[in-house]
Amino acid sequence: MSGEQNVSIILAAFANAYCHNCLSPDEGERLADFFTRGYVSSLKFGGVAPLPPAEAARGWMEALRQMNTRRLWLQQLITPGPLPPAVAAAFANANPTLIFVDCERPHVMRPEWKFAHKSWRINYHIVACDELPPVGNVDVDQASDELRRQLAAARAFVTAHGEPHYAGWGEWLDRASAILEASNYRCELLPLCGYSVAAHRLLAAATASWVFGGMGSWNDMNFPDKAIQHQYQTLTNTFYDAVESGCLAAANAFTP
Repeated sequence: MSGEQNVSIILAAFANAYCHNCLSPDEGERLADFFTRGYVSSLKFGGVAPLPPAEAARGWMEALRQMNTRRLWLQQLITPGPLPPAVAAAFANANPTLIFVDCERPHVMRPEWKFAHKSWRINYHIVACDELPPVGNVDVDQASDELRRQLAAARAFVTAHGEPHYAGWGEWLDRASAILEASNYRCELLPLCGYSVAAHRLLAAATASWVFGGMGSWNDMNFPDKAIQHQYQTLTNTFYDAVESGCLAAANAFTP
């Protein structure tokens, strides 16, 4: 899954629970482990000095609570360019996931990632907003159905075109599909408070469906037959849209 998007998801989701006084201590500790595994060495919010990620996140969440934050939600910004979003997703700072904050001082946060000394440093630029956009689609069932359809279409495609495509992706896609059918599933990016089992399941399946990257990823496939190549490109775009929509629907489906 996109590490950049994961950070925005876990920050917004955990801040939602924290600002409603229902984030458990053990869930708070998960933040430190999450950032360590993501090779993130510092986190910065606006004009505040960069700090170790877990410490910065805790201070940020407390500041949001003091501002009587009602809700945080996410929206993907598609940056203009020659590459379709599914391909651009392989590059740092492409298609950033914005965090909108509804509080006494409404604002939007845009992440910027920089790699230095073998780790990532993240700065969330903060811009005040007079009016925030709507939360967007939070229909978890609808997003789950669309992701299910796109996973089936992707599986059928790689099966039809055999090696080397089938060997690389059949098991991967099956694993994501199985999560969607699980009766109970917990996604580490969401706290228990405020997020339904269905939201956890959808986000877990969507993150498991992430196949978009650079060399060796789904994006790296190429077919000499023009008709098959066109089918592959069309499928890639709709599959990417379903994965992104699933991530955002689940992450935004917070119920205080």
